[in-house]
Amino acid sequence: METILSIAATAIGLLITTITFIYKFVSAIKEKKWQESLKLLNDFTSEAIQKAEMIKSLNGDTMTGDAKKQYAITEIENSLSKVGLYFDVKTIANKIEEIIVLTKKVNAREKDLKIINEVV
Repeated sequence: METILSIAATAIGLLITTITFIYKFVSAIKEKKWQESLKLLNDFTSEAIQKAEMIKSLNGDTMTGDAKKQYAITEIENSLSKVGLYFDVKTIANKIEEIIVLTKKVNAREKDLKIINEVV
């Protein structure tokens, strides 16, 4: 009887250890995939913003900020769908705004820094 209890206790300990290991392993894989997805979102967003800045509207004028943003969102959604990823529009729009604010902050002139720092 003691032998059976000893074997059962060992088996339960091994089972718990195995389940914990598998759970942590799967969590690490999910985290890695999430980080890769975020990197792709960043890359696609940067590319789309650069494209949007270069595009002229149909009549030759530069596009409005909203039109550029919508163009960038569409480009990002297309790029993401090609690699089998999906982010909601709000997340994409927030990422665009984040990159635009960062770009303005990095490229800002002295007088513009005051305005940007007030907004941020």
